[in-house]
Amino acid sequence: MKKTGIIIAALLATVNMAFADIVGKAVTVQTKPIIRTSDQLMANERAYGPKLPIRKIKDFETEHEFDRSHLRQNPNAIPGPSWPSNLNDVPIINNGNTKIHRGPLFSVPVSFGGPQSSESGFVPPDSDGDVSLSSVIVAANGRIKSYNRTGTLGTLNLDTSVFFGPLTPVGGTSDPRVVFDRLSQRWYVEILDLASTNNRLLLAVSNGEAITGSTVWSFFAFAQNVGGGASGFADYATLGVDANGVYIGTNRFSGSFANCDLFAINKASLLGGSLVVTAFHNVIAGTGTGMFTPWPCSNDDPAATSAFVVGVDNAVFSLLSYRRVAFAAGVFTLGANGTINVNTTSVPFTMPIPTSVSTTGSVDSLDDRLFYARVFTNRLTGAITVHTAHGISTDATGTSGAGNNRASARWYNIGNVYSGTATLTASGTVVDPAASGFQYCTIPSTAMNGQGHQFIGFSMGNAANSPGVAGSYRLSTDPSVTAPTLITAGANYYNLQSGTPTGKRWGDYSFTMVDPRDMMSIWSFQEYCNSNNSWQVRAIKVLAPAPTVATLTPNNGTQGQTLNVVVAGTGIFDPDATYPDHLAFSFGANITVNSVTWNSATQATVNVTVGASAATGARSITLTNPDGQTATGSFTVNLGVKTVSGSMSLFGYTGPITGLQFIYEIRDSGTNALIETQTLTGLGAGNTFSFNTSQPAGSYKLRIRGINRFLASSLPMTLSATGATGLTYSLLNGDASADNIVGVADFNLLRG
Repeated sequence: MKKTGIIIAALLATVNMAFADIVGKAVTVQTKPIIRTSDQLMANERAYGPKLPIRKIKDFETEHEFDRSHLRQNPNAIPGPSWPSNLNDVPIINNGNTKIHRGPLFSVPVSFGGPQSSESGFVPPDSDGDVSLSSVIVAANGRIKSYNRTGTLGTLNLDTSVFFGPLTPVGGTSDPRVVFDRLSQRWYVEILDLASTNNRLLLAVSNGEAITGSTVWSFFAFAQNVGGGASGFADYATLGVDANGVYIGTNRFSGSFANCDLFAINKASLLGGSLVVTAFHNVIAGTGTGMFTPWPCSNDDPAATSAFVVGVDNAVFSLLSYRRVAFAAGVFTLGANGTINVNTTSVPFTMPIPTSVSTTGSVDSLDDRLFYARVFTNRLTGAITVHTAHGISTDATGTSGAGNNRASARWYNIGNVYSGTATLTASGTVVDPAASGFQYCTIPSTAMNGQGHQFIGFSMGNAANSPGVAGSYRLSTDPSVTAPTLITAGANYYNLQSGTPTGKRWGDYSFTMVDPRDMMSIWSFQEYCNSNNSWQVRAIKVLAPAPTVATLTPNNGTQGQTLNVVVAGTGIFDPDATYPDHLAFSFGANITVNSVTWNSATQATVNVTVGASAATGARSITLTNPDGQTATGSFTVNLGVKTVSGSMSLFGYTGPITGLQFIYEIRDSGTNALIETQTLTGLGAGNTFSFNTSQPAGSYKLRIRGINRFLASSLPMTLSATGATGLTYSLLNGDASADNIVGVADFNLLRG
């Protein structure tokens, strides 16, 4: 056995060296797209009329009994359920004799049902979807629908064969894929037609992100043997979009499984109306090593010069194979094959159907292929990684091996995406360890948001519960994922395909991605049993824990003051400038937020101007993360010091001003009621005066009178945030009796 392992390892090394770079040859397939609006497509749907559901087992693989269970183990497989090996050790707490994960750590503010089996006519649905700034598209075999971001049905609601009707699909359509590209602000929808040989790959591209009746769709198509490839049937197409290209991977059959192919489409040419395809046929070597079900990773990094493509290895378990597709001067080049050793894997167990419904059969978990792969960026660290997941069989600890008794969700994070040797940065397994728990977590997909938080979505059930929508979360600071959490329960039972096959088809897809509005929210599209013998695609929006506010420094400001306030807490986040939703703060009435600077996950700096009329005292401030979650803190407004200044003319007086005393009275502008009095001695050069007040900004009267000498004078005064300046008064000398009247009493005093 040891000798066999050495031989396999040596063979893999030899094959990897044999994979050389391949410079692609571009083929211009279509120079002009077929154009339709959403309204035109829907008019075709209405003319087509309602379609009676015909239960159809989808995909060529079932017909040819494709099976990976016979594969050998990679001799260099990593033992255990995770990598690093202590990944799942913390934070597991001891609860009697059972160890459980803490959780859940997420909330689900949006959850709605998409296409379902009664309007599709297919089994399985191939659950699929994505989200843009304003719209959501959910697709399944036989149905495509659009929604707004809260789940209200939008413009599109039609059969996939009608949607792609402008391309006249042969034999119908199957295997839909939907990607919203943040860079081009376009939707890309791909599907296969079902011609028995050399079937076509059909592609639709929108002219914008909002799906409305006037949305313009450009339709393109090319045959699977484009560029001189072998004849066959392209199945299980995958789809990825980046700055340079649109990429599609396929599994090709010719009577039985033959190989896998990869197609790179020039994105700039496509958006200009021309379909230019570079085909890389036979990505699996003759020895069997290479990517099975190649996944081209969608990537919204505008600086990317190569695409990352990954799949499970075709020859052995516990090994990922990957290749890069470089793009330069309009030419795609397929890089050499590389491999990544991962924790031990095997094909997942199927989920039993309750014996009260059927004593035979089970819900299929498909195989160990990767269900989704995408490039994500951690904004906190700058790390760029690929995240992907698949279903495997394990024991209660999440380890795949001799004690396998359940289906679990295995996820991988891969580093060195753009160059060098790709590496496994982390991996783990979602498993319910309880003997009476949900032992079947199948068809998983995963995503990491800009905070570095990771969500894994999947279908989950057991012998007593039909599949529901479930998920698990891993915070950026956690070494482990939470225990699986049921989000939407399955309804009663799922035994849709009575009789045959033994494994009732389920899946085959699962999609999880980050919201293009905020780089925080995560959306997942999963299949679940919505009623007896019925499936539905469910769209859920998942939020990480809300932020907190611990301190504000300083925690107070004065009326009229502009200052920086450093807010400290947890979970504080802001995406880069290319996203529309950002970190925001509110300090309440009459305090203006001038700017917000995100410093880290624990700190932001807010520049504010406290209005001159802002109410004094303590008030709550609100931090709002881009995903809409909030936290509050406390800030105190103090009375502001304002300067009142001006000058006065002293008529009838020629003596010294040094010892003169003046009384300054601030009075209500309407009632003339006295508010504040200040007595000051002397005037400045040019008979100027100045004093400070803490009265709020607003309209007042300022009354000035001299003690034992001058008549009083009163003028309107408006206090701004800084005070009032340029006030000019004229005071008449002669009021010796200080009664504000010049008369006999004053004359008698002066005579004396």
